[in-house]
Amino acid sequence: MERTQRPAGRSLLAGTARPAAVWLAAGCAVFVAAAGALVAHQSRAGRPDRTVDQWVQRALGTHHQAMLRVADLVQPVPLAVLTAVVLAGCLAARQPRGAVLAPVSVAAATGLTELAIKPLVGRTLHGVLVYPSGHTTRAFALAAAVVIVLLGPERHVLPFAARLGAAATALLGAGLVAVAVIALNYHYFSDTLAGAAVGAGTAAVAALAVDQASQRIPAWRASARGTVAARARPGGARGGQPGGTTPGGGTTPGGGTTPGGGTTPGGGTTPGGDGKPGGGATPGGDGKDSAGNGARVSKPRRY
Repeated sequence: MERTQRPAGRSLLAGTARPAAVWLAAGCAVFVAAAGALVAHQSRAGRPDRTVDQWVQRALGTHHQAMLRVADLVQPVPLAVLTAVVLAGCLAARQPRGAVLAPVSVAAATGLTELAIKPLVGRTLHGVLVYPSGHTTRAFALAAAVVIVLLGPERHVLPFAARLGAAATALLGAGLVAVAVIALNYHYFSDTLAGAAVGAGTAAVAALAVDQASQRIPAWRASARGTVAARARPGGARGGQPGGTTPGGGTTPGGGTTPGGGTTPGGGTTPGGDGKPGGGATPGGDGKDSAGNGARVSKPRRY
């Protein structure tokens, strides 16, 4: 009995949302590149950065411990815990694509910021590379993944109002991280904007990639199962009747040859025969068959 193929599941992004995801990713990339070109290899704040940075630091500078706790939410260990919570929630809700999206988005965005963009742009604060903000990148990558999972077309357990509130909370938390690193003088304002763009854009690209891969996996599985079934089916290989050959090279009764070369009764020749039952040449004879009909047997030539 053939196994029933499971449905592939719904996409992370609805069909109408995919062009928006592409435009979001493209816009984020353009912004990060353009702003990076303006601040490349600088170690001071421009006028917009100074204005925002001074305002945030005057308002929140006295809340150093609170800002430090907020910023530390995206340090490796707390971030791993938050990502694991999102992953577990997706698995509990039977949303495997969402479970893949969250860690992939965070890892890809972090690698892009720390390994590619920061060394390329070379902007520094206190002698440390700061563009884009790694804190903000990680925060917005996870928040964007949560928003995509909660508001996408997947089947959901929670009502829409609860999901909308959770998505807004995730974005608010990411925004607080951006404010905290400015208040702590870890980053310039433009660093946090670029970090948010990298995080959100990476999550959008990751959602498109996960959907594309998930649509291809069922086809690959079906093709592999069909190949295995074709190979395992009796008679699938060339060779005729089931049962195989008998010892000595002949096949089993039903058309194959018997040991020694003759076929079984029903049309084949007897061992050593000429096609008639019992019609083989007599040993040591004169070349005539046993019926005396003068059929000559060719003798092998000697060389």
